[in-house]
Amino acid sequence: MADASPHRRAGRSARDPLCLAGHRHPPDRGRGDEAHSLRLCGLYGVVGGRLGRGSGMADGRRGGAGRADRAGGGAAGQAACGSARVAARSPCGGDAPGGGAGRPDGPARGGGGASGLAGPHRAAPSRPAGGAGPASLCARGRVGFRCAGLAAGVVARAGLTRASREQIARTAPFVTTSQKGDPSMSDQAVAPDPPDLTRTVFEAVTEKAQQPLRPMIILGLLAGIYVGLGGLFATVALAGAEDMPFGAGQVLAGVVFSLGLALVLIAGSELFTGNTLMLGPVTAGQLPGGTAARALSVVYLANFAGSLCLAVLVLLAGVHQGGDGAVGRAALDLGVTKTDKSFVALLASGVLANMLVCLAVWMAHAGHTVTQKIAGLMLPIAAFVAAGLEHSVANMYLLPYAYMLQFVMDQPAVIGLGGVLRNIVAATLGNLIGGGFVAIAYGAVHIKR
Repeated sequence: MADASPHRRAGRSARDPLCLAGHRHPPDRGRGDEAHSLRLCGLYGVVGGRLGRGSGMADGRRGGAGRADRAGGGAAGQAACGSARVAARSPCGGDAPGGGAGRPDGPARGGGGASGLAGPHRAAPSRPAGGAGPASLCARGRVGFRCAGLAAGVVARAGLTRASREQIARTAPFVTTSQKGDPSMSDQAVAPDPPDLTRTVFEAVTEKAQQPLRPMIILGLLAGIYVGLGGLFATVALAGAEDMPFGAGQVLAGVVFSLGLALVLIAGSELFTGNTLMLGPVTAGQLPGGTAARALSVVYLANFAGSLCLAVLVLLAGVHQGGDGAVGRAALDLGVTKTDKSFVALLASGVLANMLVCLAVWMAHAGHTVTQKIAGLMLPIAAFVAAGLEHSVANMYLLPYAYMLQFVMDQPAVIGLGGVLRNIVAATLGNLIGGGFVAIAYGAVHIKR
């Protein structure tokens, strides 16, 4: 060990960029050349192995495939040290396997990563043939060991990078979303299975039904306002739509009307039509029928009150005067169309409308982000509005607003209170049937009693 002190005293040097230990090793050093060569062989083997191990651990942490890549790092480290051992045998004739501490019979310390110690190895001492001096052999050996160790480490690093990427590509699409809390990026890209989604929706509506009365009333008022804001947006979109093809104007109105349900689900409130999904947990035995009936009744009345308040505010704001009265005329035309339908037509229309609304709520529950939730609910909402179907809570805003506009705009009284009430009652019954059908159907398939 006497030959190690000159290297420690020399300190680090930037003049020999190829020396990984930071020392200068003159080729003409005559003392301890063979031991010195063996130490260098072990050093470069360890460095090569650790490069492989570090790449495996870093890529594993970045890609989420940690255990597999760390194991791969260990394997690559063993390969790196194996290459160093091969190189060690040929230039200096001493077998210094993978990082022996300068002794021909020392233990191997390469095999980075999870492999740990490679185990003790004993070198068979031998002398170089051909009369080459120890100084020249040390110089040749140092370069050979350095190249072998670094090359093996670089190869291991590249191989582990490719392996980690392949591992990530294989495993990421199959990550489930069963864990609670903030989902990872891979979780966000995967939709839950229908049974899991059914349980999620049933748990959500059960919690809604069990809320105290005060928050239920407040959130019900907000939902009536939110859906009314969607109706207001759709009315503005329909202003002047007579110059457009019928389908294009209706689809446009449906897309912007989805604002209402987006506010309900993302901002948070209680909407009667969405809460008809409570019939699913009731039939599955997870929610008492009286609790569900209480929640639906309170939310229904709160929705009605919120919608009426919004209709008065919009009227006082003079929104109907927009576009030289085009917004008001669009609202009146919509009210006349809705009140002219028969009771049977309103009932059937209500069934279809709330099937789509509840499916929109269902799909929004599958999303983890605001974007995913909006994307899930938009098409079903646009479909029911474009088809002219009847949504009871939306009509709680649209019809009273149209009724009041008749007197403000000096129009003939073609919308009566009887027609308004008949529409809302029929639409409400249809909405109950449509929402209950969706919930009961999925509960019968995916929920065990």
